[in-house]
Amino acid sequence: MSTWRPNELPSVVWHYTYENNIEAILKSGALLPPCQVLSAARRGMTEEDFAAHMQDKGCAADAKLLLFSARQDWEPASFRGFMSSTGEVTDLHQIEDYAKHGFRMFRIGVKRDKLKPWQKLKSLVNMPRDMVQSLEGIAFNIGANPYDWWGTVLPVPCSEWVDVQEFYHGSRMWETCAKKAAA
Repeated sequence: MSTWRPNELPSVVWHYTYENNIEAILKSGALLPPCQVLSAARRGMTEEDFAAHMQDKGCAADAKLLLFSARQDWEPASFRGFMSSTGEVTDLHQIEDYAKHGFRMFRIGVKRDKLKPWQKLKSLVNMPRDMVQSLEGIAFNIGANPYDWWGTVLPVPCSEWVDVQEFYHGSRMWETCAKKAAA
């Protein structure tokens, strides 16, 4: 679990995604919060105004957030569920779990100074206290730290991406993708 001092925070933070999403992200040229749909109505709004606009649309607080992690190795809270052929769902928390099931993992780096810290994000979207407690509790239980989280409620265009990397299970290393050039 990370514990950063202010002068030690990494300048690049990472948004994690998987093989079923990366092509669509690269093709669209932007990272989007889960519930967001690009619209002309969003253009010109401040982040606070857009968060209020999304509240009016009935989006859950956490679905409004596009999250990144200051962790440079892996963010356990970026997990996904894997459904076996028997219909059983297994949450994949450890990086090794993805290799075991043959999933390719990607991450997109953005300068941290373009984003807001978790403490500000949860108030920006008026996240209910019970949701905050639940998300933070789950995070700590799986080895993540919400204080590593940064994010926004706005799209992050590819012009603001610093790098796109794929994790190679054999070498246990993140390496820049040739796919970034397509973005």
